[in-house]
Amino acid sequence: MFRFHPSVRLRGSHKAPFSKAWVETQSSDIINVSLLLRSADRANATISASTTEMAKEPRLSKASESDVEIVWEFAAHHGLKVTRSDAMQRIVRLAGARDAMEKAFGVSLAYVTDGRSVYRVRSGHILLPQELDRIVLGVFGLDNRKQASPHIRLAPGGTSKSVKPQAFDGQQLSKIYNFPPGQGAGRTIGLIELGGGFQQSDLDTFFSSLGLSSPSVKFVSVLGGANSPGQDQDADTEVALDIEVAGAVAPSATIVVYLAPNTDQGFLEAISAAIHDDANHPDVISISWGAAEIDWTGQMLSAMDSLFESASSLGISVFVAAGDDGANDNVGDGKAHVDFPASSSWVTACGGTTMTVVNGVRLETTWNSSTLGGGATGGGISDVFARPSYQQNTKMPVNQSGDVQGRGLPDVAAVADPYTGYAVFVDGSWTVIGGTSAVAPLFSGLAALIDDQLSRRCGSINLPLYAAASDDKFHNIVTGNNSVDGVTGYTAGTGWNAVTGWGSPDGINLLQLFSTPT
Repeated sequence: MFRFHPSVRLRGSHKAPFSKAWVETQSSDIINVSLLLRSADRANATISASTTEMAKEPRLSKASESDVEIVWEFAAHHGLKVTRSDAMQRIVRLAGARDAMEKAFGVSLAYVTDGRSVYRVRSGHILLPQELDRIVLGVFGLDNRKQASPHIRLAPGGTSKSVKPQAFDGQQLSKIYNFPPGQGAGRTIGLIELGGGFQQSDLDTFFSSLGLSSPSVKFVSVLGGANSPGQDQDADTEVALDIEVAGAVAPSATIVVYLAPNTDQGFLEAISAAIHDDANHPDVISISWGAAEIDWTGQMLSAMDSLFESASSLGISVFVAAGDDGANDNVGDGKAHVDFPASSSWVTACGGTTMTVVNGVRLETTWNSSTLGGGATGGGISDVFARPSYQQNTKMPVNQSGDVQGRGLPDVAAVADPYTGYAVFVDGSWTVIGGTSAVAPLFSGLAALIDDQLSRRCGSINLPLYAAASDDKFHNIVTGNNSVDGVTGYTAGTGWNAVTGWGSPDGINLLQLFSTPT
């Protein structure tokens, strides 16, 4: 007979206290949490309590029936309702009142406001009963503070309802970057979005300006996420940017927008939903949201990393924006940091460049317009994830701690400077947007074209990129750095570097690289 008394700290679950600038308020609701379970064939797998040693486990094995049954018994013991139980995704979702959740997980929950929104917060560790230790790898949703930010940068000059600005679009960049022919027919691009929404009229206006029909865009709700344009301008801009860039590169591809709340639980379940979507089967996933590694719990870092390994095992390409705040990644502690989920070794991290085209000649440098308020590309060495095998022979700089063992990012780059930017039509107006947010859907569109040409998924591109020492597959960026706000960053140069990776793409060369399966 199980006792289910919370007594064991959940590894990696420590959460920092909420900001002192926030004040407690009165609120109550039915709380939903998502539990990520271990896989059946690694019964002893754990998530490391250390942020420098994240455990590895197989990502395709489902949860065992016995583990799921124990979680159900735990829920019944504490008066919690099981609202979802998915052994394949290893997720069990529970719902219950505040006091029941506090007792079940040994936490104290508070409601606070920053003057605009009310959040439910916790601090310290989550506690589990011994019966669930090693079975439950993460508990997400007890705290619903915002987890990530869209990596967009707005160009100066405002908006226009009628005049399309002089800026790049996916069609132009397809030619500049020598993308292969085709339109991505039969391929599906999944976009992870944490708020906002899109209007079909915006898409129709944008694609009409390119002489194209609007692509097929589907909406998938995750945890009640709604296609609700008009409520969050930044989120709307991110959604529009992602659809319009990916759709302009691969106009015949199907685009699926996975909309979830901007919480740790929402982010996790959106990615899991895309990877395991049996209805739409995305070939490529684009993620333009993130935050510095230091802003994530250990359990979240490891759980998300495990999902990306699942995607890689399934042959799904995942492209993630590397961040727009240069070497310090908007942390403000005077040290260098990198962005997650871009720092996961299972994704392709996308950095940014500044590009001009003069008489047909492409001129590119590292994107760093921080002195003008225009941001700078993320990049550097991870403090969390070890250097992956595909980077073992890659010359890398040391990180702030003098460690040379971390994962280096980005892997690739493309134009991201808002002062050249991308023309986007959103919420009824034209505007110019920059940021590495644009680079992830650009490469996602390229991957769809390559998949179309090969009649198969190219999958995770990192291993062949590094195995080929891809200087000749990319336009190597040799000038610039991502130093910002007094924080010494990293410098571009020949070969791979920690500001633009291998550089900006030559699509035809990449197609040739993937013509032989790896």
